[in-house]
Amino acid sequence: MLKHACLLMTVVLLAYLAPSARAADDEKKPELKGHVADPVKDKELLDKLGASYPLKTCVVTGKELGEGAVSYVYEGHLVKFCCPHCPAKFEKDSAKYLAMLDEAAKKANKPKD
Repeated sequence: MLKHACLLMTVVLLAYLAPSARAADDEKKPELKGHVADPVKDKELLDKLGASYPLKTCVVTGKELGEGAVSYVYEGHLVKFCCPHCPAKFEKDSAKYLAMLDEAAKKANKPKD
């Protein structure tokens, strides 16, 4: 009987603590300003900028953009990442990464002698 009472108390305690643990996890997730590009809603931007995207690597990690690449819309810019984790890292210092992207675009559009 004592074992059952201890087990019951443990279950009740865990049930009580679980929602607060989830709430703490939710608070840790940053609110992102951008969004993953939607093929329908962002079609115009994807058509305009997708073909001329200047990098073949992730602007955050430098890893090659493969099949799992994520197209992301941030303040009118199209940014491509190697994985779904990079947008949050990007938004922590977006000015730095957008400058890198702009520099790559300038090099790509520079006339060749």
